[in-house]
Amino acid sequence: MLNADKDIRNSQTTTSDQPKPIEIQNWALSAFAGAVMAISKAETLPQLLRGICEAITTNTPFMLAWIGFANQGETKSVSVLGSAGAAELYLEDAHINWDENSPFGQGPTGKCMREHAHSNPIRFDDRRPLSALAGKSFTLRPAL
Repeated sequence: MLNADKDIRNSQTTTSDQPKPIEIQNWALSAFAGAVMAISKAETLPQLLRGICEAITTNTPFMLAWIGFANQGETKSVSVLGSAGAAELYLEDAHINWDENSPFGQGPTGKCMREHAHSNPIRFDDRRPLSALAGKSFTLRPAL
């Protein structure tokens, strides 16, 4: 999942541009409620996965949420199974895999898939500029 270039970590001090802890909790509850609704309404797996991603990116600072599958083939590619968000176009040109010997496998997705880190939350501060999204410039920070 990629989030907007905001630091949403819980901190003791907040400035006007930093979200307050209560805002972070509200985003999480909103995403959870949306995911529950997606589960109850989806009739197919693609609808379910897209609905969960939409829940994460609606009324939150997250610009992109996606769910990937680690393919076991020689290229160790990652297939996008569901996605949503304002920066969704990022995935069209992204070459993501989990091969430790490939430059495309060095990001947070590849690292987490290699280390099965989905069970242990990891925060990455690898900021990647995106400039090809409808003429807009975004900076996304991966967070899994």
